[in-house]
Amino acid sequence: MQKILLIVTFLLVSLQLLAQPTQTIRGTVREQLSASPLPAATVTVISLPSPQGTTTNAAGQFLLPEVPVGRHTLQISYLGYQNMTVQVLHIAGKETVLDIRMEETARQLPELTVSTGEQIELQEINSRTITMEQTQRYAATFYDPARLAASFPGVVTANDQANHISVRGNSPNNLLWRLEGLDIVNPNHLTNAGTASDRPTQNGGGVNILSTQLLANSRFLNGAFPAGYGNALSGVFDMRLRKGNNQKREHTFQLSLIGIDLATEGPIAKGYEGSYLVNYRYSTIGLLGAMGVPLGDEEINFQDLSFNVSLPTKRAGDFTIFGMGGKSITRFEAQRDTTQWIYQKDRNDIDFYNDMGALGITHQIKLSPSFSIRSAYALSGLTTGRTGEYLFSDFAKQEIEFDQINTQRHSFHTYGSLRTGRHLFQPGITANHIYFSNRSYERPADISGIILNYNEGNISGLLLQPYLNGFYFLSQALTLNYGLHYSTFSFNNISSLEPRASLKWSYRQDQNISFAYGRHSQLPSFQSLTLASNRNLDFLKADHYTLEQNTAFKDQYLFKTALYWQELYNVPISSNSASTYSSLNQLEFFVPDQLVNQGKGRNYGVEVSAERLLERGFYALATGSVYNSLYQNLDNTWRDTQFNGNYTFTLTTGKEFGQKQKRDAARSFNINARVLWLGGLRQTPIDVARSEAAGRTVYQESLAFSEKMPDYFRLDTRISFRKNKQGYTRTISLDLQNTTNQKNLAYTYYDTNKKELVKKYQLTLIPFASYRLEF
Repeated sequence: MQKILLIVTFLLVSLQLLAQPTQTIRGTVREQLSASPLPAATVTVISLPSPQGTTTNAAGQFLLPEVPVGRHTLQISYLGYQNMTVQVLHIAGKETVLDIRMEETARQLPELTVSTGEQIELQEINSRTITMEQTQRYAATFYDPARLAASFPGVVTANDQANHISVRGNSPNNLLWRLEGLDIVNPNHLTNAGTASDRPTQNGGGVNILSTQLLANSRFLNGAFPAGYGNALSGVFDMRLRKGNNQKREHTFQLSLIGIDLATEGPIAKGYEGSYLVNYRYSTIGLLGAMGVPLGDEEINFQDLSFNVSLPTKRAGDFTIFGMGGKSITRFEAQRDTTQWIYQKDRNDIDFYNDMGALGITHQIKLSPSFSIRSAYALSGLTTGRTGEYLFSDFAKQEIEFDQINTQRHSFHTYGSLRTGRHLFQPGITANHIYFSNRSYERPADISGIILNYNEGNISGLLLQPYLNGFYFLSQALTLNYGLHYSTFSFNNISSLEPRASLKWSYRQDQNISFAYGRHSQLPSFQSLTLASNRNLDFLKADHYTLEQNTAFKDQYLFKTALYWQELYNVPISSNSASTYSSLNQLEFFVPDQLVNQGKGRNYGVEVSAERLLERGFYALATGSVYNSLYQNLDNTWRDTQFNGNYTFTLTTGKEFGQKQKRDAARSFNINARVLWLGGLRQTPIDVARSEAAGRTVYQESLAFSEKMPDYFRLDTRISFRKNKQGYTRTISLDLQNTTNQKNLAYTYYDTNKKELVKKYQLTLIPFASYRLEF
């Protein structure tokens, strides 16, 4: 009888597996630091009733065919390296292709569960991995890595309308965007989104131009980052592109309320390991306005195209050619009915455009088992323009604002990796030839023809940054990361020498503590350098100290505590002792003052995070921070910066209800949520009497940023339904940003039409429905 039951059970399980959709899992296993392939590594799917395993070939590649779809756990082992447990979301519509990086046993904590390719960063301090799957799972990210980063400790979103983020009290302008290891221009649509003056920003926008369809695991760094990074003070988005499938053609179609995405990938030729990956997106955000969702009463449109082509060779190394381009506009047209002119903006026609593009090539070659070189070059450019026209009562128009900005970068980066015994050396050099020009002015709303605040100029120079980044493995418990970074800018012959170092001590198998120090520098805003009086401005500089403790246990839990202190100096401030202007508070492009490098700043705080990686369908990330962000001008008075919210709390969590088998399809249902509770940012009180007399907003300079706005609270939710059938995957989702319709204050201004102070609020409830088909 027992034998009969066993046979029946076996047959039922086998029939279920036969009916269930399957797909291939394959990939490459490499060494973490050198990226060298690891042959003969064992890869096993341990979540199946009968584990399925294989070993990697001489190139470190593995293949697991016909694996049933669902969340799966893979175990990877290699002699002398720490065992890894990887969790993947395996769908029927596309092969699961993994790039697994293993670390030597002497430098790693006990075996950890890694979810969908995301790795807990225990080896490098102040670093976090962002995966494509996270941007599709976290609530209300709009598939934008910068919006996802708002879930991390010490990161504050500056405005719902844009992806500007403040890291540890710094301005969003102190951030650096990289693509394939290269510094690029602002890679965002609608760079004026979420600003009080409606002018473009240096490092943010409405949404990232690069679709997440192309993103591989990318990195977000904050604090005292390693010597390979420069020209940034707060953080780095280091975006990496994934390669297309080089064995079969796959496609993605996505329709949502903000756009239509079309992606295709596949092998370039039969028998060749090269591949292509292309994505096109066209905005349909106008549908939200048609539904009555308030988006600022503006016409908004954007489109973008991005691609990555992989061209490996047998002897000359591996090449890739990549590119991205995006066009976006916003248009506000005043009603030709004077009774509808309630606010001052209502009688203005405003046009803004944003055109960005980048084209690049990378090359990587392994010259010996212990030495490899990677090089990359890209040309990127950004042009923005804005025109504001005032309407008189007879609807005649007068131009009152004009802005045009052009930025261009030729970027080159090359570095080598040399492994000798306990040492790993990574010498490199980054070269950026920068061209920037701008023209802007204002006019009063009359027929006088007077031009105010006229600014026109350009700069051109080479930013050269040689560096040495090294690792020395002192013992099984101690790892030293050291480096030296040098920056020089030919435009005005300024330079900065910057030591960097971090020491990690694994004092227990499941715990480590790290200390990091870094001196960092950043160029002044390009617009300020176009003024003749500001052409000798030096680098803005900072010393950053971080102490971090990590505890990992039960395979999928990680607790982190970080203390940091950042001293900023050489800060560009106004030469006028009565002015409280500091570049630490700047967001939009507009600097009419003569500046001097005599300002200071100080950011310090403590951050705590508790994380459960995705296990048995559940994940959670809770973070909190308490911090202070201050600046000082010529009067030697310490003041709060604009971004000094003092405290943050975030909770990001979700539950996936398991695969339900029905006939030949597998279904799953997911609920995700994110809570953001942030201390209110700061603004300067407005002098109402002087504003009325001047016909514009006039601030009380002596009370700069003394007014703390109410706390910011936002609940985002996401529900999704996924269906897998053999050969395709269909996902239907609904995101609700600001689910409770909370009114969060954006800023206050004096309205010349109403002749009173007006409070502008951030976005209300935003529904984001999406249909995604992968096949």
